Amino acid sequence: MDIPSWLNADLIESSLRKYFKDGSVRIVTFSCKPAIATGENYTTYVFRINVILSRGSSSKEENMSLILKCMRDGMMEGLVKEMNMFTKEVDMFLSILPKLSEAYGNLWINIVLLYS
Repeated sequence: MDIPSWLNADLIESSLRKYFKDGSVRIVTFSCKPAIATGENYTTYVFRINVILSRGSSSKEENMSLILKCMRDGMMEGLVKEMNMFTKEVDMFLSILPKLSEAYGNLWINIVLLYS
């Protein structure tokens, strides 16, 4: 699967600036690859993004691992919209998974929506 041309360091840098409310965020390194094998998901594309970023005048760099999910164009698009799949999934990420994580001693993952 090819990475879409719009999915690049500029998009992620802009999203992270908004998330952190910090215009000094800079992407030092950016890598992106499919997060699932071709054919495993018929309604969306899922990408794993790894960035190293810097903020402000600090020389300290931060590693971030992100998952980006976007809708596929085509015949499944109507079904995804009709069934509110993305809305339900966002609710799952923001409501259900944090409660499960808390129940297990916060050993799971920290879920933050940067842009939805």
